[in-house]
Amino acid sequence: MRRAARLSLAALATVLLVGPTLAQGVGGRCDVEVLRSSDSSRFVVTRPTPGGPQNVFFGAGFLARCLNQDVRLAADSAEWYQQSGVLYLIGHVRYTEPRVRVNSDRASYFQNDERLFAEGNVDAVLPSGSTMRGPQATYYRPQRGVRVSRLEAPSRPRFTLAQQDSAGRPQEPVLIIADRVVTTNDSLVYAGGRVEITRTDFDARSDSAYLDSGTEFARLIGNPVARGKGDRSYTLKGTVLDIFSRDRAVQRVLAKREARAASEDLLLTSDTIDLRVDQNRLQGAFAWGASRARAVSPDRDDLRLVRLHCAGGRRGAACTRGGGWARAGSPRGGRGARQRARGGHGARLGRRRGGTAGA
Repeated sequence: MRRAARLSLAALATVLLVGPTLAQGVGGRCDVEVLRSSDSSRFVVTRPTPGGPQNVFFGAGFLARCLNQDVRLAADSAEWYQQSGVLYLIGHVRYTEPRVRVNSDRASYFQNDERLFAEGNVDAVLPSGSTMRGPQATYYRPQRGVRVSRLEAPSRPRFTLAQQDSAGRPQEPVLIIADRVVTTNDSLVYAGGRVEITRTDFDARSDSAYLDSGTEFARLIGNPVARGKGDRSYTLKGTVLDIFSRDRAVQRVLAKREARAASEDLLLTSDTIDLRVDQNRLQGAFAWGASRARAVSPDRDDLRLVRLHCAGGRRGAACTRGGGWARAGSPRGGRGARQRARGGHGARLGRRRGGTAGA
């Protein structure tokens, strides 16, 4: 290895680190320009073959940017391999672009496909304020007309999804933990493997999940379970769970196939169950499907109905089916049992205590 003649780092950059000149701008190719990090910064240049591509080794501080773009890369030391177009960053790595930051112990920047692979104590911040922390992550820079930005993180990262209401006011964030998390364009989130979604008022578990921040929709697949943790708590299971929100508050949870909903005073099973929520309180439930819906209350009648609708009220959960209703105020045959036919179907379930309906 021979030591290169002393050149300014800026001059070295234009000779060694810049590939073919392409149109620059947001999402353009990153032609790396080395900046002077400090007076103590040093570099060594080698050529594996005479007249061939060069390799450059930087020590005592490294700082670079993408030409004509507000993108910077910094580290304690770096290695640049011109032939492969790979820049290795070592120690206190900091990658920054407008509204995006990725910090890590080590990183590799692949110029040919414009991606950053970070490893070791990765801490990433996205434009929305969402954050990702984990052992590894790959960030794909946006390329105009080719792709939007994407962040991929394996090895069970912690992804904190920033939330705002329609007026732009910050709301409680959502914590997502999974074996793998991918976010696209800082809007869509895909999670796979032992997925955990947590807020103070709601949590969910599943094998995989999809979340769309723009439409406030989430889908959970593979042994999904959702739990509302408000004053009227509930648990909902099914083969697939769809969660609908408005202004970052859960409004509706829909369980499809082998659905099962439970609260402190009612167990409801059906092919499909649709729970309605308002201000973290369970307000009602709809149940339907090819098989009969079944509602069981610990101290009430066992009701089997073709189609069941449970709505909330001060006097308890009301479960009705088209042609009529029944009220089970006490165990079957007890003093409080009443039944009114109007077709003889449906049920109204009373409760011992007042409050909002539960299913």
